[in-house]
Amino acid sequence: MNTEDRKAPPPDLSQLRPGENHLRTLYVVAHDQADQLELSVLFENADYKVRSFVSAESLLAMVNQNTAGVLIMDHSPEDMSGLALLAELKKRGVGLKTIFISKCGNIKAAVQAIRNGAIDFIEKPYTSQQLLNSVEEALSQANTEVESRQARNTVDNRYEQLTRRELEVLKFLVRGDSSRKLAERFGLSSRTVDIHRTKIMRKLQAATIPDLVRIAYTSNDVLPEEVLIDIRQSPHFLDDKEAG
Repeated sequence: MNTEDRKAPPPDLSQLRPGENHLRTLYVVAHDQADQLELSVLFENADYKVRSFVSAESLLAMVNQNTAGVLIMDHSPEDMSGLALLAELKKRGVGLKTIFISKCGNIKAAVQAIRNGAIDFIEKPYTSQQLLNSVEEALSQANTEVESRQARNTVDNRYEQLTRRELEVLKFLVRGDSSRKLAERFGLSSRTVDIHRTKIMRKLQAATIPDLVRIAYTSNDVLPEEVLIDIRQSPHFLDDKEAG
């Protein structure tokens, strides 16, 4: 059984490749050692990596914003209520998917847990399969978020290569504006606009305009919205030399 270990680092998300659901780390908080052992054995036999904690404080010392996986909380830790721990994790930006286990049939507590971001609230007694199904669903959500974050980071890195002019052209390009219309808007020649478009597509690794639109919508900073100022009057609008 894996016991509490403050020195072991959280899973490195950079090692997770998009499309591969191999994030299988579970964090178990249970102040009762018998419950902790039972859960650890169940999950390890199901090929999960388990990290067990007896208190909320020990868990908080272990996780950070890059931690991914599922948190299974059996009763509230003695040093902090389960809802308080959930709130603290959210405050610190820790995105663990949380499953509460309780022997109390308290509907109000279940509702509060779900409202505060818990994935599931399982009442004792439960079957092993019921708990494993809940964990698998939670891990599926965690993997999806990791892949989405990786895709966003990849796109953001590509956007860093674009100049201010190229970013401004892109906002109108993904709306479907033609080179002629863009040339009129910016006071440029159609050829200069085409050069900007070629550079944008190369830097963003877009093979087609639909690819470009899809990539643009991955970034909330580059949505095809109307620009509320006259771009040609913008102090950040670079001169045409950068198009060469």
